[in-house]
Amino acid sequence: MCSELRDYWLNDGKSAFSKRIYNYNWPSYKLNGVILSKITTTWYHQIACGRGRFRERMNLFDPSISPTCRFGCPANETVDHIFTSCPHLVVSRADLKIQCTSFDLRYNLKSLFTDPRLQIPVERFLLTLISHT
Repeated sequence: MCSELRDYWLNDGKSAFSKRIYNYNWPSYKLNGVILSKITTTWYHQIACGRGRFRERMNLFDPSISPTCRFGCPANETVDHIFTSCPHLVVSRADLKIQCTSFDLRYNLKSLFTDPRLQIPVERFLLTLISHT
């Protein structure tokens, strides 16, 4: 069944974002049993699957929601904007970068959403977003 799901995912055009993060030959591994909170874990997995609740995406479903950054940036709020360039999150991103460095990992979406050691630090970062909704 796992190979059938993998093949479906590989051929699904809607999975482009997830394909940026995940290798199609992902190994089976035990899920991380530690979570910061239910909401941060939900957001973590939604983002990892390309379904993050960022304003640009939410605007597609509800045009009354502005696609611009919740922190007042003129840029559209996307996963890339939040994790790489939003000036209001410089300090929070610096903490994530320090975590990546401590594990000898590059700071990128693949590391942030596939290395289980970074799940709690990423969830803490997401808490910053959630509390500013």
